[in-house]
Amino acid sequence: MLNCTRRVLIGVLSCVVFLTTFLANSPSIAAEGAASSSNKQVKIKKMTAATNAVYALDSENRIWSIVRYSAGYRPNVLKFFRDQPIQDLKTDSGHLLVLLKDGTVWKHSNTEKQEKLFEQIPGLQDVTSIHANGSLSYAMTAEGTVWRFSPYESSEMVRIEGIRAQDVVQFDDTYVVKTDGTVWDLYPYGKGDVPEQIEGLTNIKKVVVGNTGSTTYALTQDGEVWGWGFHTSGELPLDGLSSSPEYLDTPLHMENLHQVKDIMAGNQHFAVIKEDGSVWAWGLNQLYQLGDGTKKHSSIPVLIQQLDHVGQLVSSSSLDETFAIFSDGTVKAWGSFEDCFISFCDQVSISTPTVIRFPPPLHDFEDRFTLQYSGKKGSALSTQASDNQGNIVIVGEKKLIVSHNYGQTWENEQLPFVSYSRQLSYVHDRFYLWSNVDSTEVYTSKDGRVWTKQVITVADEKHLSITNISWTNKQFIALLSTDFETKVYTSMNGASWQLAGTVKDTMQEIVWNGKRYTAFGGGYEIHKKTGKNQFQSSPHDKGKYGEIIVYTSDNLTSWTHQSGAKRAAPHAGFNVIPVKNYYYQVWEVDKNGVIVLLDMYDNMLTSQDGITFNLKKSPSVFYKEDIHSQIFWNGRQYLVYTSSVRGEANVQVSTDQVHWKQQKISNIPVRMNVVKSGQTFVGITESGIIATSQDGLNWKIKRSASFEASLYEVQKFNNRYMAVGTEISPAILTSNDGQQWKSLLQIDYSDYSASRELKSVAWSGTTYVAVGGELTWISKDGVTWKKTGKPLTDNQFTKVIWTGKQFLASANTFTNQGKQSKTILYTSTDGQSWKRALEWRGQLYDLAAHGGIVLAVGTNNKQAVIVRSTNLKDWKTQTFTLGKDSPKWNPDPNDGSENYAQAFMHVQWVNNRFTLLSDHIYTSTDGITWSVIKGDYSEYVSDRYDQASVVNGRILWTGKDYRYYTRSVLAVSKDLTDWVFYKLPDEVYVLKDMIWTGRNLLGVGEDGLIVHISDR
Repeated sequence: MLNCTRRVLIGVLSCVVFLTTFLANSPSIAAEGAASSSNKQVKIKKMTAATNAVYALDSENRIWSIVRYSAGYRPNVLKFFRDQPIQDLKTDSGHLLVLLKDGTVWKHSNTEKQEKLFEQIPGLQDVTSIHANGSLSYAMTAEGTVWRFSPYESSEMVRIEGIRAQDVVQFDDTYVVKTDGTVWDLYPYGKGDVPEQIEGLTNIKKVVVGNTGSTTYALTQDGEVWGWGFHTSGELPLDGLSSSPEYLDTPLHMENLHQVKDIMAGNQHFAVIKEDGSVWAWGLNQLYQLGDGTKKHSSIPVLIQQLDHVGQLVSSSSLDETFAIFSDGTVKAWGSFEDCFISFCDQVSISTPTVIRFPPPLHDFEDRFTLQYSGKKGSALSTQASDNQGNIVIVGEKKLIVSHNYGQTWENEQLPFVSYSRQLSYVHDRFYLWSNVDSTEVYTSKDGRVWTKQVITVADEKHLSITNISWTNKQFIALLSTDFETKVYTSMNGASWQLAGTVKDTMQEIVWNGKRYTAFGGGYEIHKKTGKNQFQSSPHDKGKYGEIIVYTSDNLTSWTHQSGAKRAAPHAGFNVIPVKNYYYQVWEVDKNGVIVLLDMYDNMLTSQDGITFNLKKSPSVFYKEDIHSQIFWNGRQYLVYTSSVRGEANVQVSTDQVHWKQQKISNIPVRMNVVKSGQTFVGITESGIIATSQDGLNWKIKRSASFEASLYEVQKFNNRYMAVGTEISPAILTSNDGQQWKSLLQIDYSDYSASRELKSVAWSGTTYVAVGGELTWISKDGVTWKKTGKPLTDNQFTKVIWTGKQFLASANTFTNQGKQSKTILYTSTDGQSWKRALEWRGQLYDLAAHGGIVLAVGTNNKQAVIVRSTNLKDWKTQTFTLGKDSPKWNPDPNDGSENYAQAFMHVQWVNNRFTLLSDHIYTSTDGITWSVIKGDYSEYVSDRYDQASVVNGRILWTGKDYRYYTRSVLAVSKDLTDWVFYKLPDEVYVLKDMIWTGRNLLGVGEDGLIVHISDR
């Protein structure tokens, strides 16, 4: 079971409003606000299930996605067909198929390429209905033709002869139900493509295939059921079939099923709706597939309670979940949800039918807000390429950066396509830019300004991705790969491509040594040497060998497997692709045709013939370095760019490629990606530095770095913005305008202490204090900082505030197993000398102070707590039990992990009152009497606990309205009751803290995130 705290939180919203029953020892609770009527209940009309996703169509023409293996584990709208009426939805094993009323058919993969949400299936026009199950999909057209097609392979479209569209009622797997009530098998076993009628079946209206595709049931117009296929589900005999042979070819009448209105098939369970509206299920039940609250398997149908007026049941032959759609548009679900399916992320299975809440969809962020980045996030540089005429192209997250004069000046250019993964190469006489995720599109340019789109046309496309483009042996070569094979394409002009051959593995690069082509496909680490091209590679483990995968060819057409094998992945299930874990790069092919590889341990692997490789130990200077460049020649010396384990940039220098000496690059402390244009070296760093050099040793910075510190808190003191975090060592950033930032602490690459993180900062009016780890830092002017005080013993500072008289800081204590055991509150008047104010046998997560009232919130003994003081000496405790009126509020996890569901994670002073976010929004002016704000925010706050939301979910006041945020959601409200929610862009997922500047929102987070969010 996956842990939801590691998942991306997709915010969702519920129109359900709860009346609050908030149990406490002493505080007074009052209800405030009213339910909003602005959000209508979502009414689901239809659902369809695939292998790892379920989709729904609602009454407003919106498609909802519930994806098991992606971040979207809650219902989420797929916003694509905004104004195009949808006729129908169907799913095969891996795609959602959408039929529009204009007769076109579109596909959406639940492994979703970010740049393309839906793609139209070519060749299908004037379609009136679609059907899909497993790997087979069918389309009927207005002119009466029937087509079988594959969403995986757009070229595989076959007209089914002998069947007219007007004669078809339904397809399921290879079966077709006709309007005359007969059932036909389109592809009977051993008889090719000649349809065969299933004898003994008449008056049929529906067929379902389940039990992992091995058992079939047919439903007649008068409510009777017939079955055939395997008579067991796992080891469980299926009633009515169990007396038959192991596989029954002839349908049998099911004597225990009558007056059936509809039938459904799941993985190893089945269900029916009867004419009286009741629902019955049978099959395996170890994952509560039968929804009767037990794990008892049943050969015969058992009644499922709480299901009246069900209009449709939905599952698939590979799912252990079932969904019931009711006549009022609501949906209930039960079965296995062990991979964070729908809202039950921490529960393995749902034993009885439970309501799924489809929230009113999030609004588009871009409709109201704009984003501007000031840190590395959003501004990072990934790769670059150059020609010899001074043209250099750099790929950034949001743009291309181009120079046409050897790096002297730079221009920003628009990216020609959107993708989260882009590759760039200069090949022979042009730049190539492409996405290596399920795409055969490539863009070419002579200078980086104007780009031309090309498509490498393939005849049997199977999720091919371009892995490499090169100029080899006087021709362009492109490698297009799947997980199992590589297509080799060639071109003489770089635009028209022809298939040359196929390598039966995923290859990464091809070289020519003057005699033959050699293709490399990564490798595996193994523990026993069994063949050639296996090397004792690891300097740390003498029993570990690296094995390289090598294929050779004389003509690019016929390939010979020279070494390397498909290794079984440990504990891998069916059809799991083993992970290649021995890495190397082609370093050079020298003038004598010797191929030199450099492996992950900095060993050199050399070959004269391109078939057999020998290991040669690299010079010792490389062993503690990460090599990430080719060998350069500056006219006097050979240069190789490396970095240390913590990212410091170094260059290795040699006159003979045998004896090497290391030099540091003083003004560029972090690793560089280096290319050469003419005699000019150009280096970039991920953080945004662009630098040039004439000798490769002395560098001039053309563009400065964006800050890449992971930041945990941002504050505004004395007209100055201040953010704290870590960038290898403690980081303090300051800015006068929130746009231009300056780092106040020098990065210390030798700092391996536990005190290298700063978590919080406060200002007393005369002194700044930052805390984190075991130490505190202080400053009088906010510019010059120094460590101070004695290190805490076994404690880690997490938060500091100024209470009006003293600093108050919280520090956590951990057990030897790394579990937090208690929180200690410290006070100080100057930030240097600290005294214990409270030792709390639990966890306190946040602090707030106003008007002499100080609150600390957290948990203890599986209850949420508020600890209050007015003098920082005497503390009074209030305890609460959360989630009593929220059915999905997560209970004690019972796995030894912290129970955040019974904890207050945040407390703030917002618009003249303290505010708490937990199962509801609570406010108080004195910290004693709390009001409950009821509203339409419940899916974000009270639907269930998720650490990703509660750890950084906060409320801000702009002077006009409230802003609520988590790392995936931003919401706006005038009164804390009625909210409008927006989905934040994916790159803001690492958001940790945010403030209102008076003009816009300023947020900080991990990986150099400094972002401004402004209203349009």
